[in-house]
Amino acid sequence: MIRDIIERIGTSATKIAFLLIIVTVCAGFLIGKLPIQEFMFVVSAATTFYFAYKGDNNQPYAGK
Repeated sequence: MIRDIIERIGTSATKIAFLLIIVTVCAGFLIGKLPIQEFMFVVSAATTFYFAYKGDNNQPYAGK
């Protein structure tokens, strides 16, 4: 089950970018390098990026 999830994440550049941004921002916040206002801004921007419309699944290089 976990292996399937990891394989699905690895096939999507959007998922990889989203996870890297979120992990980095959370780490910066937890160690005190990122204030709460900037943390909320970056997390909301990353979430918007991830859930935004990315085009047609049937087109090659559609940003999926």
